[in-house]
Parts: sequence; structure tokens; C-alpha cells
Amino acid sequence: MKTNRLLLTLMCSLALFSCTSREKQKFIASQEEIEKYLHVPSPEWEDQIIYFIVTDRFMDGDTTNNDQGAGEYKPGDGGYWNGGDFRGITQKIDYIKELGATGIWITPPVANQWINPQKSGTGNHGYWASSFIDVDKHYGSLDDYKQLSASLHKNDMYLIQDVVVNHLGDFYTYTGPYNPNDVTENFKVHDVPQPTQYPFMHNDANNPEDREMAIFHFTPNFQDHSDTIKKRMYQFADLDDLNTANPVVRKVLRSSYNHWIGEVGVDGFRFDTPHMVEHEFWHNFIHSEDAEAPGVEKFAIEKGKQHFLTFGETVYPTFPYDDSGDKKVARYLGSKNKPEMQSVLNFPLVATINRVFQEQRPTSLMTYRLESLERLFPHPEWMLNFIDNHDGARFLTQASHSSFRQALLFIMTIPGIPVLYYGTEQELTGTRQAMFKGGAGSLEEDRFITDNESFRFLQDLIRIRKENDAFRRGELKVLRDATGGPGVFIYELYHQDESVFVMLNTSESEKWADNIPTGLEQGTLLKSFFSLSGEEIELTVDKEGNVNALLGAREGVILIPAEETGSVVPVSGTIKIDPMADHVISAENLTVSGMAEGFDRLGLIIDGDYSSILEVVPGGSGNWSAEIPLHNLSNGTHRITALGLLDTEIPSVADFIEFELELPAVLGASIKDIKGDDNGPEGKYNYPAHPSYQRQMDIELVKVYTTGTNLRVDVTMGQISRIWLPPNTFDHALINIFIDLPGREGVQALPFQNADMPDGGAWDYLVSTAGFGNAIYSSEGASATNTGKATGPAAMVSSDLDSRTITFMIASEALGNPLELRGSKIYITTWDGSPGNPRELKPEAENWAFSGGINSEPKIMDDTELIILE
Repeated sequence: MKTNRLLLTLMCSLALFSCTSREKQKFIASQEEIEKYLHVPSPEWEDQIIYFIVTDRFMDGDTTNNDQGAGEYKPGDGGYWNGGDFRGITQKIDYIKELGATGIWITPPVANQWINPQKSGTGNHGYWASSFIDVDKHYGSLDDYKQLSASLHKNDMYLIQDVVVNHLGDFYTYTGPYNPNDVTENFKVHDVPQPTQYPFMHNDANNPEDREMAIFHFTPNFQDHSDTIKKRMYQFADLDDLNTANPVVRKVLRSSYNHWIGEVGVDGFRFDTPHMVEHEFWHNFIHSEDAEAPGVEKFAIEKGKQHFLTFGETVYPTFPYDDSGDKKVARYLGSKNKPEMQSVLNFPLVATINRVFQEQRPTSLMTYRLESLERLFPHPEWMLNFIDNHDGARFLTQASHSSFRQALLFIMTIPGIPVLYYGTEQELTGTRQAMFKGGAGSLEEDRFITDNESFRFLQDLIRIRKENDAFRRGELKVLRDATGGPGVFIYELYHQDESVFVMLNTSESEKWADNIPTGLEQGTLLKSFFSLSGEEIELTVDKEGNVNALLGAREGVILIPAEETGSVVPVSGTIKIDPMADHVISAENLTVSGMAEGFDRLGLIIDGDYSSILEVVPGGSGNWSAEIPLHNLSNGTHRITALGLLDTEIPSVADFIEFELELPAVLGASIKDIKGDDNGPEGKYNYPAHPSYQRQMDIELVKVYTTGTNLRVDVTMGQISRIWLPPNTFDHALINIFIDLPGREGVQALPFQNADMPDGGAWDYLVSTAGFGNAIYSSEGASATNTGKATGPAAMVSSDLDSRTITFMIASEALGNPLELRGSKIYITTWDGSPGNPRELKPEAENWAFSGGINSEPKIMDDTELIILE
């Protein structure tokens, strides 16, 4: 009987597997279908949604190619190859399609250097090429790649390949000082398998023929991205730099990448680090008329791809209310007479997304950025919009869940091509975490879940985008933003006489928005068909064509005009605010006054903050006045709105005034720190061995200022660098500022630092900032292994290279709006890494780890004494 039951169970399992297998097989191109689907016409790219995959981390579909015997394969270890391949992606096309994505972009599939000879990692990511014309064996065969391409095309999906043109892997190095007059001096070829593709095997500076051919620049590493010549001719991270001005190199690169278009049917190219290559190269590579090796766009057109998408990873620092970085990015489009690539990854936008949604900075930053991009880029609908990628911490690790969803809602409701980093739909937190069981960060389970709430959320957003042309082709107009801090961001998408309205509130409190212009007729009813909170919202257009809205904390809502009309509540009465004698205020209190008729009560709100409404009762004659505290506001533009309060309806807006706040900065403390003591608590630590580290963690001087109950902290360092083009204006340092406010219970343990606050202190707030991460946490839930509760807005960070000073502007709101700061204690430490993820400490020297200790010892390179504000 047991045998029969076992047999029945086995038969049922086999039947289920067979059914599932057949179901999945319909998404995969058969051998007979490969040629049919290999080459397809280009799509309308503005209608696409791209799913970006790190191939080694997505799905292991063929275990026989995992271990190539070089010690490069360690499943579960993020520094090694894990097993993802072409067959794995092909097997999961049904998953990607169910999500709603219409194309994939994969990391470079070319043959790579498997292990770095200087022990600094493996080429699992695909960016250390050994041949530009061969498939890496870890990913499968050329036939596997063809089947992936054809299978995508069979499902009306498209394939974008990542492209590297400026370097190979690390096959040579310089072991000492560089002599530009004798490039053989201190030159060394690594004792590893060398490139075999012509002409890239000619990489030995000691060989006169190789020097004469000048395929490589034969230069050392560069550290300063502001040095354009070195950036384009020197090595980056010890990767052998190609001489892309050499006609032989250019022709071979064109031929190599045309190979992937012709053999595999690739639909577009993403270019790695184009800012490290001269502009002339990009015109030549994409548009060359060479009959033997035409530019990739011309070759693709010959294959029937009339819009072969080309876009680049053009990274330049983006600063608030500044378009200089945007202009540098736009140059890679070329000109009418000398075009380059068609589009770019929208790094200017993602920097602003981080500031607005993650750091809770003023939403007017986004207004500025969108207007700049519209002005500088002729086809913003082709720009690739994203919130995170494979080169940095995932968005969700730096922000709250609600801000993460707001950011996704935003990129799904503006023109441009949304790019979703794989695993976003599963809310993965590891930068290059595997999706398959046994891979890095997913040792116990697969991540391909389609019935969870996070997958369905993103699936719904994608569906909404696909069903509404306005999001993809509409004209975007910002209707309202916030200038003083987090708050409302309201915009309209207009397309073919139809409007869609998106309303966001980036604040953690309710926000009021009045007199939002819609251009619609009185009585038009705006109804929500999507909201982050799940609440249904209806707004009725008044006789002026405006609507008023009260948005909940971290709300996001999409509204469209309904067929039915709404009722406009007639309002009798008026409210006026008296004009200000001076619109520049430098006092911590402001008296406002005015006249009210027809209202027994009115409310005053600052910057739309409805949760802090100040109720005022007019006198018998209707005159009213109120004193408004300003000590907790940051310097800048602010708006005071007067509302007529009704018992049963939304408040009626009467009037508003704007003013400029300029509170003086008062020095609260100044301390000097010993120079050159950046070697750990016991003086035994060493910086990471990479030569780019030059005492960037040495604190020399700290000055703390107060403006009202806002803080400004100036930290003078031994050195400031901007090697990685950091958005926070400094890198190679993680600065942690712990703040202990009087009368509050905090936490002694310093998260992830293996140390406690000095003198028995307890911190209440932590400002943690590195080059690519900027966060503030309260001590709620904090411990030695937990940073606490993310709050905001994050500090405004700037730096001055001449004075070597980094400035942190910390808003009172981020500190819980204390009544005063006198008696507060501040403790500052330095290390490197990112907020909540410091670099390791090891006994021996490594390029990217500290040495001289073990990982359980304090992760503090330098610190201050306890600073007390007077």
C-alpha cells in the first residue's frame, strides 16, 4: 500500500512538473524558431520597460558551466562567480513578462578575466573583458545567447547588451613610479592568461612592436576625475586602458560589437563609462561609414533595426539648482552634424530622486531638474530613468519603504524609459544579491515570487503606465512644489486633450496644497484610480479652475477627470493677510495679521504643514493677529497660508504670504583634533591599501553653529577627495555625527562600529554620510547592529576643497524639532563605506579593507572628544 501511495505521489509530481515545464516552454524559442525570431524590427522605445540583470546573479540554468577550474566559483560569496547564465534568464522570461517588463539589459556577456591577478576580486560582473568577440564560458555558448534573444523576441520583448570599449581586464600594471618618457620603467605583465583577440594581445610595453602599435596607452592609474586627459588616457582601477583614438582599435571594436548585432540580434547597447573616452570615438563607433566595419547604428539599420537604441552611463556630479552636470551629460548626444549616442542613463534625475524622496529635501529640486532636462535633451522620452543599479546601495537600504514606493511611482508616471534593477519587485536589499537559491544573499530560497504584495505593487504600476499614453508621451508640467523642505510635488501629464494628475507628499506629516491649477471647467471631478495609501480621493474643480488637496504623509495618488461632475461648496466670506513690511526675516518669531469675514475660526499653516495648524479666532471686527515661531525652520523661502475653517468641509483657502528666512548662525562650539591621529583607537590601524586613500578620515577641526534649532557642523579634514565623482562632494570617508539632545533617552551603542558613546553618553540622532549615501536615523530601535529608524530630512552636505572642510546642514525637523539645542552633545567618528555598511577591518593589507585589526574591533579611524553646545 505504501508503495502504491509513493508511486501515485511520484506520478502526480511528474505530471505537475511536465505541465509546468510545458507551460514555461511556450515562452522559449525552439531550435526551429531561433532564426525566425533572431532579428526583429526596433520597438517604440518610449513604450518599453527595461529589466536590468546582472547575469551571474539572476538564475543558474546550467550548473555544468559554473566552475571553470580557476578558483573563481564560490556560490553564495558575492566576490566570486555564483552561476547565473543565459539559460537561466531564458527560463525566467515568463517571470519577467508577468511582471510587465518588455525588455532586458544584461551586463557584458563577453569573455572575461576570471580572477584579478592582484587579488582584488573576480570578473563575475562582466566588465573585465579578455575578448570582445567571445561569450564567457560561465554564461553558456553563443547558441545559448541566440536562444535567449529569440525567446525574448518571440514574447515581444527586447535585448540590450552592456558594452565596454575603453579597457580590458587587469593584464599588466606598474609596480613603481611612472615615467611618461619611458613607459617600460616599472612596467609588469601579470603572469596570467593573456588576451588572444587581435590586436589586444599586443599589451606588453617592454615589446617595441607593441609600443609602436599603440593599442594601449601604457599608463598607470588616475585618481582625479577632474583631469580630463588622465581620465581618458590613464587606467581606472588598474584596468588596461585602450587607445581608443587608434584607428585599428576603433575598427576592431566596431567589428566586434557588430558581431553581437548580426549573430545574436541585440536590439540596443548600453555604454559603460563613456565619459572616459573622447567624444570623437563615439561618433565614429556609432556612425562610421566604413564599409568593412560600419558604425553600430548603421550596421543595425542594415539588419532591419531602424531605431537601435544607444545610451551611456554618463556620470557627472549633480548639485541642487545647478545644471552644469546636466550640460556635460548632454554633450554625449553630440550635435546635428556630428551625432553620438541617442540617449543616456538619467543620472541627473536619479541624484535628484535620492535627494527628494530618500533624503526628504525640498521638492522644488525636482522641478528644477525636470525643467533642465526638458531644456537640454531633445528626446526626454528616450532617457532611461531608474532609482538604483549594480554600482551602489539599493534605494531601499537608504530610505523608508514608503519613499521607495514613491520613487517607483514617480519614474512610472513621467516620460522616459523606466529601468528596473532586477529584484526590485522582490524588495531585495543586497546590491548584487542573487535571485536563485544558493546564490549570494539568497542561500536558502529562490526569489521568483509572483503572488507577494511587492511583486503585485510594481506589476500594477507597470500596467497603469502601459494603459495611459500620457505617462509615456505626455507633456509634463509641474503645478506645485515645496521650497522649504519635504512636502507636495504635483504635476500634470497632458496628451491629446487629456490630462492625468499626479500628487505626491514626501513629508512624514499631512500637507495642504491650495489653488492647484488644473485648466479644467468648474465642477469637474478628479478621481483617484491609484493611491499608495489605498484611500480613494475626489477633488472638485472650483470656479477658478483650481482644486485644493490635503495629502496624507508619504501619499502618492494618480487622478483623472471623471465623467460625472462634483459639487462646488459655495463659500461666503473672505480672509486677508496684511502685507509684510519686509519679506526678509532674521528673527525667530513673526507676527502676522489680517482681516476675516464670514469665518469664526481660521487656521495658519507654514509650508503646507497641516499637522501643525495654528488656530486663530478673529476679534469682533474681524481683525486677527498671531505670533508664529520660526526657530525650527531652515533658512530659505517659506509660505504662510490662512485657511477658513469650516466644520464639515475641506478648509477654504483665503490668502497666503511668502517670506525669506535668514536666521543668523551662532557659534556653539569649536574644538581642534590632533592631526595625523587617524589610525584607530589604539593607533594600530592602516588605511585600505589602494593608493587613492590619502588620509581622508583625519579630523582636524570641528565648528558647530546653530540657526534657531537647526545645526550646522563644519568638519575640517586632513584631505578631501572626489575620486569617484560623489554626489555628496567627498569620498573615501564615512562620517558619523552622533547627537545627544538634553532630556531624551538615547542609545549607547554605535551601530556597526563595535563601540559605545564616550563618557557613558547616549545618542538620539545619527547623521551618517559618505560619498554615495546620506541618511539620518533616530535611536528608536537602534543597537550595535541596527542603525535605528530612518528619518529626515537628511543633512544638506557640501565641501570646500581649499579649506578641506565638509559642511553638514541639519534641519530642526530631522531632530524632532527640539525647543533648544543648548547643552546638546555631539560626537563624530570616521571610517569608510556607506551608512550602515562600513568596510571590513582585517589583519593584513587589502585594497578595499582596513588593516591592523580584526573585524570585531572598533571601526573608528578618528574621532572627536564629546562636543558640548553652549
